[in-house]
Amino acid sequence: MIIDDIITLPPNWADGVSLERSWKTSIQTSVVGLEIRSALFTWARRRLQFTINSLTAAESNFLRRVLWKNIHNVLGIPFWMDRTPLTVQADSGQAVLQVADTTNRNFEVGAPCVVMTSYDTYEYGEILSFTDTSITLTANLTSTWATGSVYPVLQSRFEWQQQLGGITSAIANLSVNADEAFDADVTKVFIGADPFITHLSRPVFTLEPNWRETVDQTIGRPYDIWKFLGKEAVDTSREESTIGTKALFTFYNRTDLYEFIKFFDYVRGRWGRFYCPTWMRDVVVTSAVGSADTVLDVEAIDWANYWDIGYDIGPAGANLFLWAPDGTKVAREIVDEPTTTTLELGKAVGIDVTAEGLYALLCSFLPLSRFATDSIEIKYEAENVAEVQVTFVTIPGVSSYSSSSSSSRSSSSSSSSLSSSSSSLSSSSSSSSLSSSSSSSWSSFSSSSSSSSKSSSSSSSSLSSSSSSSLSSSSSSSSQSSSSSSYSVGPQWNSIWDNTDFQIYPAVPRGSWQTDHWEGDVGSPYYLTISPVGGWEVGYRPSKMRITFSNYAGPIGIWLYDTSNFFIVNDDTISNLDELTIDFATKNLDIKFILFRIGMQDAHIDNIEWFI
Repeated sequence: MIIDDIITLPPNWADGVSLERSWKTSIQTSVVGLEIRSALFTWARRRLQFTINSLTAAESNFLRRVLWKNIHNVLGIPFWMDRTPLTVQADSGQAVLQVADTTNRNFEVGAPCVVMTSYDTYEYGEILSFTDTSITLTANLTSTWATGSVYPVLQSRFEWQQQLGGITSAIANLSVNADEAFDADVTKVFIGADPFITHLSRPVFTLEPNWRETVDQTIGRPYDIWKFLGKEAVDTSREESTIGTKALFTFYNRTDLYEFIKFFDYVRGRWGRFYCPTWMRDVVVTSAVGSADTVLDVEAIDWANYWDIGYDIGPAGANLFLWAPDGTKVAREIVDEPTTTTLELGKAVGIDVTAEGLYALLCSFLPLSRFATDSIEIKYEAENVAEVQVTFVTIPGVSSYSSSSSSSRSSSSSSSSLSSSSSSLSSSSSSSSLSSSSSSSWSSFSSSSSSSSKSSSSSSSSLSSSSSSSLSSSSSSSSQSSSSSSYSVGPQWNSIWDNTDFQIYPAVPRGSWQTDHWEGDVGSPYYLTISPVGGWEVGYRPSKMRITFSNYAGPIGIWLYDTSNFFIVNDDTISNLDELTIDFATKNLDIKFILFRIGMQDAHIDNIEWFI
């Protein structure tokens, strides 16, 4: 605890109280829109904003003396929305406060809290530990508190100059903008997005916006246009348009609000990727749905020509979010459009909807997304009522062609391709190309080119380096090739799974190897934990994995961790041979261990395959 003084005058709730949570992300964007994002904060910074109305000379003088002496120091500001009452008298000489509830509030070990009955009757101390209904301080109380409320306290700094608005000689107001001060002794708790469903190993943001205000959707794609005496040529390096969704979320209880806050912290602002529905009725289902169905009857949307552009984990129209009338929410991948009025899913839809209930079935596209900003402002209208305005943006998909040695994709009158080691771009009224050599990836594209030059004129512009190959296409044709005239074998499935490649994870030993398969241990549910042996995992970067299991119908859960204990696969609805995308892009660390959750003790893990 580092505070020098505390301001205990309450806010004017007519204006509300705002809590801002901020992360910090560095984003590098390639010419084709692919991103490298780096998380620069390890915990969210906070800011409290509200208005104090001092209604007596005593209150105004309290404000003036605290600011005059300590405006340059660390000031404590109660989290006014996090009040919890004492349930038992707290006696002088004891260190424990018995309270109604500390959950979903800003209490932290090492930070201060304050017990008070009025602005001038209070006592604050440092938190040693706390449970759901008690707080233990590092020092004993000096007063007895028969009643009172306990608040967590933000250790904050003010700007060097503050203005009190004098309404009369006794009454004043102050606009508080309190930024969190750094205290290395405060324990920050990092909590995952547990309540949310997952899709392709990523969480799905399933909280519904408040339709009291419009849900604004923007669609865009940057492009260049050249004109000369009536002729014109258009060029874009983006393979798909981006979709932005701006929506208001209203919360009427702490549980729902903190689901949102935990999700925002889990993805660390703009840094993390997740799936987010458009919340629009993008697909209209026309016939009753059974849980075992893999094909939906829909109104024609010409999906194959407009939305299916050959990506592995995108684009915007590659996945569906379905919200059934009974409240069930599922995410499914679209794999085909057998006819103009049907869509085929990658697995059974998993919900039942009668023909009469179709009007209440929401079926939205589910694009890979991120938050558009690193900060959110939570506006509290009361202690348990808050609103947040949020904008999501889609992340460009990863082309299915990018996994081969060298490749290109074009969809306009100009041609384009992307390289890890070299590239060239030329554009004029007739053509533009971005050419590449082997091992296409954005991370190396952004940093590995040894040299480049750019020149422009009315007829052409180019960005080039030592490319070994190029590929072009026109409005009448498109092509895919490797870096030489000979055919290169692309990624394929490789089996690495038995007790020569894995061992029971020593740190959390669960399950066993049984002759020719792995089994979970006894429990409910049953778990198996295995970690690599022999060093094969060092530098091993497959893009996908799949599991073969037997003696159990499924589904099973799989959590694949890297060496920082970050989920690179996270899915608890796995069927046999489901293909799971592995997220090495976020941290690029080696595999540490796999946790399986299986339904019965003698379920067999018969194979683990990796796509590389």
